[in-house]
Amino acid sequence: MSRFAFDVVLEAKEICNLVEDANNLIRHLDHGSHLVFMGRRNMGKTSLMMSKVIPAFRAMKPECLIVFVDVMGVRTIDQISGRMQAAFEKGMSKIQPKKAFVQKLTGSLRRVRPTMSIDAMTGTPEFSLGIAPETAPIPFSTVIEQMGLYHKEASALLVIDEFQDISEVDEAEALFRNALQHLPADMPVVLIGSKKHVLAHIFAEPGAPLAGWGRHIEISPISAEDYLPYINERLNPAGAEVDLPLVQSLLDLTHHTPEAINMIGDWWLRHRQGAGSLTPLDITYAMQGIVSERSSSYREYLSQFTEKEELVLRAIARMQPVAAPQAASFRAQTKMSPGGLGPLLKRLEDRAIIYRIESGIIIGDPILAFWLRHAL
Repeated sequence: MSRFAFDVVLEAKEICNLVEDANNLIRHLDHGSHLVFMGRRNMGKTSLMMSKVIPAFRAMKPECLIVFVDVMGVRTIDQISGRMQAAFEKGMSKIQPKKAFVQKLTGSLRRVRPTMSIDAMTGTPEFSLGIAPETAPIPFSTVIEQMGLYHKEASALLVIDEFQDISEVDEAEALFRNALQHLPADMPVVLIGSKKHVLAHIFAEPGAPLAGWGRHIEISPISAEDYLPYINERLNPAGAEVDLPLVQSLLDLTHHTPEAINMIGDWWLRHRQGAGSLTPLDITYAMQGIVSERSSSYREYLSQFTEKEELVLRAIARMQPVAAPQAASFRAQTKMSPGGLGPLLKRLEDRAIIYRIESGIIIGDPILAFWLRHAL
């Protein structure tokens, strides 16, 4: 039976629609494009890339070296390099590189000993660059360079998730610019990001090292018409169903966030008793049940914020989307001056606690927003 999956990278069958998004990305990769793929967290970017786009691209180019690296939370160059090296080794383990290329690695990376072996337990190939664990990892720029050399012989794809977090690392943007601009012009690269305001500083701010880099694509919101059969496919075996107005209410409440929608659907399957059509009250019951299960975690999480930050978060949760945060009506809720509110909102946005969407400012996590509205 189909399930409502969350907290994991979704399998292809668990992703609702996004077919055109996937096809568009695949076309760009086949053309050798450089892409910035963006959208709020929990909108399905990573699942779409890992479960639909990359498998389809690998089927088209079986010999392709695909390196997928997540740089979320990095704070140093060595951390970036370590993750890039591990991702490169994993990517090499999924292909059968020519012996000549492995020998070239030995010549290019003098302090490493590249090896290919078979895991005795699983029978799967393993690739290792063979550097001593106490030494610094190979610079990420060198790993990217090696991918470029492999692409000239066969094919390569580089995907970097949560790319905006490199902005916290001194010189990282400049080093990435240098590495990326020396890749073959037809080697596809995808940089995935979830903080649009940080991505704007990286790619649009005049004078920034990566200003003007790549084509920018934003993940599409999934419509109520697409979610209706997806949700009912999972509810119908349990004797329940939803109609289109209820699905639209669900999307409005969660701001089209797939993770939250699947959490609510999962709660319905675990707690709903009796058959028939679900009502708006069932959405409320589900939200109350989920926040009850997570209440202690949310209370601990909220303790990390200052009193003023908590006031602002609760005000946003009550009034979202907040189209005019400097308006007197909103500031009355937060008890803050215009001069203090602006920097505080920026800090919350930098931490991906809040997001600015077309209609205004919202709490990034719809379940947290519900808890903030109702918890004392």
